Amino acid sequence: CLVSWLQSGYLSLEDGIRLVKRNQPWKNPSDPGPGCRLASNFHTYVAEELELEDLSELKFYTAVGSSLDRYHGIDYFFEFHGVVVTVDVTINCDKEKCKADMLVNFKDGSRDEGNFLGVIQEASHEVAENLRFKQLCR
Repeated sequence: CLVSWLQSGYLSLEDGIRLVKRNQPWKNPSDPGPGCRLASNFHTYVAEELELEDLSELKFYTAVGSSLDRYHGIDYFFEFHGVVVTVDVTINCDKEKCKADMLVNFKDGSRDEGNFLGVIQEASHEVAENLRFKQLCR
């Protein structure tokens, strides 16, 4: 239930991930769909960086407003063959550290779509590299 997800208190990282997976605003985490263009583009860019032919291999989840967001600093995460890379997204120009695996910072504060798409396209390379590295370390 979305309400319990948003009202949940502290959860461990693993429990938070499980809860977020069960409560996505889109039906298919491999295709966030047209309802959230930013998420759909971010997913597509990472899939391209991984040179995937089958986009269903890569899952994308939003954790905004959840326990993962509030307590673990995770706004989104990608899952690829059981490996998870977490992402903190901010427009805070001063933020340099995060609890997530990586920080995506829209430093100029511009909220126009062109800026968002450019930044996530650049970040997609780093997400793909993190996914590859974590797979090697398993």
